[in-house]
Amino acid sequence: MIIFENWLITISYEPAEDIMYAKLPSVEEYGAKELRRALDIVADQVSTHATKNLILDSSDVSVVKMEDRVYRPTVQDFIIKLTSTQLLRFARVNNSIQNLQARAVSTVAEIFQGKESTIEFRAFNDKGDAFEWLRTPMAPQPGS
Repeated sequence: MIIFENWLITISYEPAEDIMYAKLPSVEEYGAKELRRALDIVADQVSTHATKNLILDSSDVSVVKMEDRVYRPTVQDFIIKLTSTQLLRFARVNNSIQNLQARAVSTVAEIFQGKESTIEFRAFNDKGDAFEWLRTPMAPQPGS
């Protein structure tokens, strides 16, 4: 079911599976400020719905033309917001042109590690694979 929709982003949520899906807008079309706004909306919805699983479809987001001084803080702010939620797993769907997305994926993974986040992060080229991963039960955590 769609839980948020505007001219920029559509977010759906399946409560039975506890999976939220958000399709990000094209950065080249809308710009870095709108990407930041879209990520803020996603983080707010993850928090509001106490979501445990998130798929962020970034297949239309090419960060090649975004400078690191803009991109990195945008992603870092988003991840900081996610770490204060109940999110357990985060799947990012990339553009199939992997060499264009390598910087994006490595930046996200690096920031998660730097924040010592407990959120599991994986990148996928296929939305179906991302859903399949999130539908797979999590392995028990040490001490659980």
